[in-house]
Amino acid sequence: MLSERKLKARLLASAAALAVASTEAGVDWCLQQRLSIWLLAAVLAALELLRNLSMLTVPVATPSRTAPPTDAQDDPAASWLRYAPIALFRIDADDAAAQAIALNASAHRVLAHSHGADRGVLHETLRLQQVGQRTLVWFDGEHGAERVLLTAAALTTGEGRQQLLAWMPVENELEAETLSAWRELTHVLTHEIMNSLTPVVSLSHSAQELLETVHALLPEDVNEDLSITFATIERRATSLHAFVDSYRTLSAMPEPRPETMLLRQVFGRLATLIGADWLARGGRAEFIVEPDTLTLEVDPGQFEQAMINLLANAADATAGGSGPLVRVTARQHRGGRVQIDVWDNGPGIPDELAAQIFVPFFSTKERGSSVGLAVVRQFLHGNGGTVRYVKPVRGGAQFSVTF
Repeated sequence: MLSERKLKARLLASAAALAVASTEAGVDWCLQQRLSIWLLAAVLAALELLRNLSMLTVPVATPSRTAPPTDAQDDPAASWLRYAPIALFRIDADDAAAQAIALNASAHRVLAHSHGADRGVLHETLRLQQVGQRTLVWFDGEHGAERVLLTAAALTTGEGRQQLLAWMPVENELEAETLSAWRELTHVLTHEIMNSLTPVVSLSHSAQELLETVHALLPEDVNEDLSITFATIERRATSLHAFVDSYRTLSAMPEPRPETMLLRQVFGRLATLIGADWLARGGRAEFIVEPDTLTLEVDPGQFEQAMINLLANAADATAGGSGPLVRVTARQHRGGRVQIDVWDNGPGIPDELAAQIFVPFFSTKERGSSVGLAVVRQFLHGNGGTVRYVKPVRGGAQFSVTF
């Protein structure tokens, strides 16, 4: 294809030739000499001029370096990288003190949700990641504490040796697998334990009745010892039976029956249910919904039970403190996401225990079935939600429920 400069030169030459031929034809018209030759030359020059003019209207190819790329002209691969759901970082492998550089929007969000010392820990975690290894990392992110799979690959570029790190959230997948495993485990355990406990309770009760029939035949001290023994066996077996039965809810969750609920009405019922108890302790329970028309498509009974368990957990955490406060807020975020936060001004949960609080059979309380938060997670997961523990900057403890 002709360059623009050459095309313009040919255009000028054609115009000049047309001018000369026209002038000479005019002279010959008067002299009646060589008229046909100059007319033919003028016609040819005019045709060449028209052809060059038509070519000039076609965009002429220019070197790519003269037009810096815009967002619309970006390489598709660059766009895929920018909006990838996995956070990607780059680190200079030759600099021992180098910090991670965010390569896409997901990575910038990860950095945005880490502050102060947490950001320093994040950069150190990324810098120490070994190439070819996979590490499961706990991270206090946008939706609370969650697990992330971290991997690294080595690259050599014009800037030297680099490491490309992929930060992949896997909490939802691990949570689903964990819940399934716990359901299977508790089903087996409760079934086997209940089968063994039932005859123990029955036999201990029968033994006490038999003891009554032979009471006169045995010495008083033997009667007393046997009576205490059989009564203790029955009491402990009955208590263990009730304890194990409480875990059956983990393996026998009913299927949710979702309905459209107005959260303002649900929070009103919860405020009526627990408000008086918090006032009696010198505190208060606050419920906030933004906007007032916010709705959820969930099973009403299961959702309310999950919220009651979280509120009971907040009541236990603030017991004995002055001015106990629990605040429940529901807001709609971008993308239609609904987030419900339950915050209390108690002492919070120690960092070393935060990863275990949703595990069945684990409890920080001296008494209780230790299935409260596990049931909360089961109910919410079955209704399409997640629950995370968040360590608030203002102190206390916060559980964030997201739909």
